[in-house]
Amino acid sequence: VQALLPKLIGQAASPGLLHVGISEAADAQRGDAVALRQILDRECSGLRDATEIQECTQRLTAEANLVYQTARERTRASLLALRGLIERLATTTSPKTIVFLSEGLVLDTDSAELSWLGPAASRGQVVLYALHLDPPSSDAEQARVSSTRGQDAAFAEQGLATMAGLARGSVFRVTSTADAAFSRLALELSGYYLLSF
Repeated sequence: VQALLPKLIGQAASPGLLHVGISEAADAQRGDAVALRQILDRECSGLRDATEIQECTQRLTAEANLVYQTARERTRASLLALRGLIERLATTTSPKTIVFLSEGLVLDTDSAELSWLGPAASRGQVVLYALHLDPPSSDAEQARVSSTRGQDAAFAEQGLATMAGLARGSVFRVTSTADAAFSRLALELSGYYLLSF
């Protein structure tokens, strides 16, 4: 697996704009007026004409919606694939470990979409670990870096932590190389508890 990882190429399309980060886009989707005001104050500052301000407001609202919906769709696709995998693994009785590589998951606030995970992981004797890949701080496709990069990473990691916790695993952050994460993972997998009554 480690030998094949450097050859993987991501295929997700970027929304293209980074004026709105995922954490503030999620806040805006929840109707947080303060978060939306902060976006508008940052991105529409300097505009005086009412028409320009209205256009800027509409553009940023649409962009926040696009950023959030894109992230949610990626999360739904990932969880659907994960559910199929865990259900197939449940056909055998031996313990299994899944290592989930991701830049993060964007979950609804109630996490109801993960209600299946705990029972399915228990049935399949699956433990799930997540490697949270830290997205690059700059991207040639983007004109500038997101102003909420730290909050975005924490928000995305929160979804991974919820998922891994439901399947008795942990999240390991990968910032430059994955050596430390794989060493910790090897340590976690090297022992087990046997309970008897």
